Amino acid sequence: MLNKISMLTMVFALFLALPISAQPANDECVGAEPVDIGANAIDTTGATASADPYNDLNCPGTFLGAMAADCWYSFTPAESGLLNLTTCDPAGVDTDVVVYDGDCSALNQLACNGDSTGATPCQIFYSELDVIVFAGTNYLIRVGQFSGAGTGGTNLLTLSLSTILPVDELTCGELNPGVGDGMMVANWTNLDSYDDINVYIDGALADTIAGSDTSYTSGPYVTPSTVQICLEPTLGTGIGPQACCTAALNSAAPVNDECAGAIEVFEGVNLIDNNGASSSVDPWDPLNCNVLGAMTNDVWVFYTATDNGELNVNSCGGPTPVDTDYVAYEGACGSLIQVACNGDASGLPGCQAFYSDMTFIVIVGETYTFRQGCYSAAGCAGVTNMNITLTPIVAVPPTSMVCTDQGPGTGVVDVTWQNNDTYDSINVLVNGILETTLAGTDTTYSTVPVTPGLTLEICLEALVGGVPVPLTCCTADTAAIAPTNDECFDAIEVFEGVTAVSNLGASDSLDPFDPLQCTVLGGVYNDVWFTYVALTDGQLNVHTCDGVSPGIDTDLVMYAGNCGTLSQIACGGDSAGLAGCQAFYSDMSAPITAGETYYIRFGAWADTEGVTNMTITEVQPLINDECADAIDIPAGDTLITSLGATTSIDPYDDLSCPGTLLGVMDADIWYTHTATETGILVVSTCDLVNWDTDLVAYQGVCGSMVQISCNGDGLDPTTGVACGGFTSYMEVAVTSGEPYVIRVGSWAAGATGSGTLRLAYDLCPAVSDFASTAECDTGDVTLTWTNNAVYDAFEVQRNGTTIASLDGADTSFVDPGLAPGTYAYDIYADCASGTSFSQSTTANVAAYGGETDLVFALEGFDDIDSVAAMVAALTANGVSVLVTNISPADFGCLGSAGIQRVWMMTGTYPNDFRITAADGDALAAANIAGKGMYFEAGDHWGFVHTASDLDTRDGVDDFSTIDGDDSFLVMDGADSGFGLDLSDQIGVAYNQANLAGSDWTDQLQAAAGDGAGPEAAVVWMQAGGGYNTGIFYNTDSGGKFISQSWEFGGFGGDQNDLANRYIAALEGAPPPPTEPDFRRGDSNNDGSFNIADPVHQLGSLFSGNPAPVCMDAADSNDDGSMNIADPVTSLANLFSGQPPPPAPGPFTCGQDPTPDALDCGSSICG
Repeated sequence: MLNKISMLTMVFALFLALPISAQPANDECVGAEPVDIGANAIDTTGATASADPYNDLNCPGTFLGAMAADCWYSFTPAESGLLNLTTCDPAGVDTDVVVYDGDCSALNQLACNGDSTGATPCQIFYSELDVIVFAGTNYLIRVGQFSGAGTGGTNLLTLSLSTILPVDELTCGELNPGVGDGMMVANWTNLDSYDDINVYIDGALADTIAGSDTSYTSGPYVTPSTVQICLEPTLGTGIGPQACCTAALNSAAPVNDECAGAIEVFEGVNLIDNNGASSSVDPWDPLNCNVLGAMTNDVWVFYTATDNGELNVNSCGGPTPVDTDYVAYEGACGSLIQVACNGDASGLPGCQAFYSDMTFIVIVGETYTFRQGCYSAAGCAGVTNMNITLTPIVAVPPTSMVCTDQGPGTGVVDVTWQNNDTYDSINVLVNGILETTLAGTDTTYSTVPVTPGLTLEICLEALVGGVPVPLTCCTADTAAIAPTNDECFDAIEVFEGVTAVSNLGASDSLDPFDPLQCTVLGGVYNDVWFTYVALTDGQLNVHTCDGVSPGIDTDLVMYAGNCGTLSQIACGGDSAGLAGCQAFYSDMSAPITAGETYYIRFGAWADTEGVTNMTITEVQPLINDECADAIDIPAGDTLITSLGATTSIDPYDDLSCPGTLLGVMDADIWYTHTATETGILVVSTCDLVNWDTDLVAYQGVCGSMVQISCNGDGLDPTTGVACGGFTSYMEVAVTSGEPYVIRVGSWAAGATGSGTLRLAYDLCPAVSDFASTAECDTGDVTLTWTNNAVYDAFEVQRNGTTIASLDGADTSFVDPGLAPGTYAYDIYADCASGTSFSQSTTANVAAYGGETDLVFALEGFDDIDSVAAMVAALTANGVSVLVTNISPADFGCLGSAGIQRVWMMTGTYPNDFRITAADGDALAAANIAGKGMYFEAGDHWGFVHTASDLDTRDGVDDFSTIDGDDSFLVMDGADSGFGLDLSDQIGVAYNQANLAGSDWTDQLQAAAGDGAGPEAAVVWMQAGGGYNTGIFYNTDSGGKFISQSWEFGGFGGDQNDLANRYIAALEGAPPPPTEPDFRRGDSNNDGSFNIADPVHQLGSLFSGNPAPVCMDAADSNDDGSMNIADPVTSLANLFSGQPPPPAPGPFTCGQDPTPDALDCGSSICG
């Protein structure tokens, strides 16, 4: 190695000593420089970009770049074989490589590579490729730089030649396509005279065949499945490179795979099996149904109506139900007419998560064709119920109903339809209200005019013998005439007070608006414009709070300037705090200058129209803008406004309210209050104001006050729900007669508002820090809390039933011996002044039967059941498994000594489980205690990551890991180098849970040094080395850790084998000792340290008395053995003033800090 380094050093020194030329001699193809087997030092500095063609067709996905600053090299092999070429060089540049045969005038590209991975040590982006070469043929090698701005540089170009050629033109497939017999065939061409060919099936040696063979048949295999075959030729003592391919083995196609083969179904439950089905090409329209998917792997059935009626068809349930799509047709195959469809439905009990449900009218004797497919583009297979129910009707309702707006401004809808029966009369309902009754023969109608801009639903209710048949309905929008103030240049002047605003018929203006300036601004659709001339200097407030005629969900935007050069100064989307308003109204404020004109833009949050009141108010400057001008207020409700407020410089911090998101305290206003009671003063803007507030309370007076409480975003304790609009709730401990200062500000810079500030005394406040812990072995639940007042008594409830009445001074309670399950606890405090609000907590009592492996089954339902796959694989490896759906923080048995490995299954976006900080801390503690940890999460690291102690144990670099995409479909394994080797797993298929959506597979990086040592390495990556998806962390203490951003259940290889490798890698360290605590020197175990203890030691050593029950306690000098030195140590301390026995000492219970061979069978310490 030193000789190699010395040689390289000399080579680089020689290169540095050479003069730099403006353009290398091998800058173009005609000047190609010869290279040979081994490492060739090359230099592309100063090279230009050649014009010769190249493409990435034979190296897709390897990021072939700009081929800038390229140089040319030639190589003529002495023997035929497989040439490996690499630019791996730690000091090298990011390269592109292309290999050609032919001459410079007629180049034929054979191979290429942009970025490769796996070799070390190399630069981050190097190139590597394999190409078959023949003796005596000249090959041209082109080495360029990936970046178009590249200017070249030095590199090593290393060539190696395997003289045994791989097989060529290898293809795999089904031996008998369409039969579904699971037989596979591979065909290839031999490029050499081999002795033998080794055949590997899914990574394992399956057979050795003659070197002259060019085909191989294998099976049968389970269908559907994929099988990988790799061929490895041998010649003499040499082994040639492997060539691999993968065969997809499908089930036999069902007889009803196409429309022409449809089978008959009947009313009731029909089992529909789509195993082996293909995807038909017959058309379908998703527009008139709910969430129709990809309609893959579809099968066909037909049904003949036994009566006139409403037919319901749904796919709820079945032996192995799948996520279905449904389409119903009339007519014959080849001329089908779609009449109904459905993708996802809800409401029926006991169904799979995603089933289909469609209802439509059928005519007796008519035949209808049903098509059942899979929602996912990735397909599915299973046996699903088709439940068919016919509800007869007295007559067939009208059909072919069409609703058409008569024209802008008319407010009239024209309706046409087809009658299918003899009706007595037809009722016309408009938006659910009877408008008129027509003759039973009528087929047209025009509605009564309404205000243009409204949407009308018109339904026909035909009657036969006085009995109504099912409704037939259609809808139409009545277009309004555009208002005169539809654009900025046509703005209408408005004044202070209330203005009724209509946006009926308005278009969407193109003028820009910035939603970041306010809360929840929508699309400002169908907007109209107004101007307002300021009367005074101050603040202008505009809102659409309208409890009388609320109209639409509004947006407001305010501008200064002129049309064409507008400058946005305020906006409002959704607001809260004003009384008597509709659910979604807008509120905005901005400073104004007397005489200036301002533009107000009124629009809809969504694409809607209506009439709503707009209120405009000018607000004068505040008098309580600074602490010195604070307004004194009593307990109760006080109307407040921060419009026109500036920002005070008085100090504040969030030390008294961490985690409540205290903001910048902008545009603050001040109040004082002298306490009239001793206890808790509630200061609240919770759901009472229309802007995002901050609250701070001080004790004392301006100039000499001390902050005692604060809040950013509050939680209403009466409901347990967060305050709306990020408003605030603060509790302040006060003393009667003492003065307090209250500061109300804005969380965000520039925001102001108005509403109510509420002060109220809570003389019987609820307890705080109410929490529970569950004991795994006994089922005991321990409740703890902090008292916030002098209480008379407590009432404790479990699941709504009182289970204990406690003394008012208590701070804990044990609920013993509960069965496994989840329990909800509430605690109420009783005071002389009344009863407090309840505080709640939940306890999960878990069951544990000594299993070695714990699986947290927390993933949501999707196409891949990773939990079931993991449990099956673990069981196949002979380990005992406990499965729980309780989260790690709430699972009381996680610390049990018998658990050796923990398997955390959180699933894939969007049905994944997101851990809390408490969950992460609990998993980290278990890992530190010696439990091996597998953590499977598709989106935990790269998107909205929750920080916890687990971050120092998982081996993942939290700073360089990124949110992934949907491209992870094939994977390669790697050797970690210290305990987990997956390098034989190449080209393994991965089955995504959400192929048609996005798995967002996190792209991981190994941590250079987490909290348990430096040995973290990649073990899984995208095939070809695109990015990493698995990390193994060989921790230097506690259990080992595997982090993986894909689902185990989607692994296309041998899952039992993979689980076996994971089990071996996660053996980890043994759990910490569980011996009882003891007192060193207390040899006779009576709880005291005196002359009786050395006498007891001497009796055991020399008089044949029984040995001490706790040998660690008898080891007075802590030398790891019991001998004459131990009673001497005890006597020296008792009578000669010498130091006492070492830790834990004779008077304190504790563990042995220096582990040794002695044990402690029992101890008075427990």
